[in-house]
Amino acid sequence: MQVDAKKIRTERGSRGWTQQHLADACGVSLRTIQRVERYGQASQETLLALAATLNLNAASLVQPEPELVRLTEPETDQPEHRWRWLLQGAGAGFVAGILVMFLTR
Repeated sequence: MQVDAKKIRTERGSRGWTQQHLADACGVSLRTIQRVERYGQASQETLLALAATLNLNAASLVQPEPELVRLTEPETDQPEHRWRWLLQGAGAGFVAGILVMFLTR
């Protein structure tokens, strides 16, 4: 799950702890702490261990999920509109071709 890496790093730093010290206190590997602080990814077990060790509420360390916004194509890009433009273009080309034929006779 996504965690607030900056907050974890700040909390660790405010205590004067190294990453190794935090890892030992949490009972996780140094690599786990490095990954959490760099990428903001942690398992639920790691999150709970961090929260307990840092005396914080686990929910305060969780990064809120980004709100998903559904992107839609503009109305002119819809398939039915593409066909309309294609047919209108073909019709205009046909009419222009007929006019050229009559005017060049």
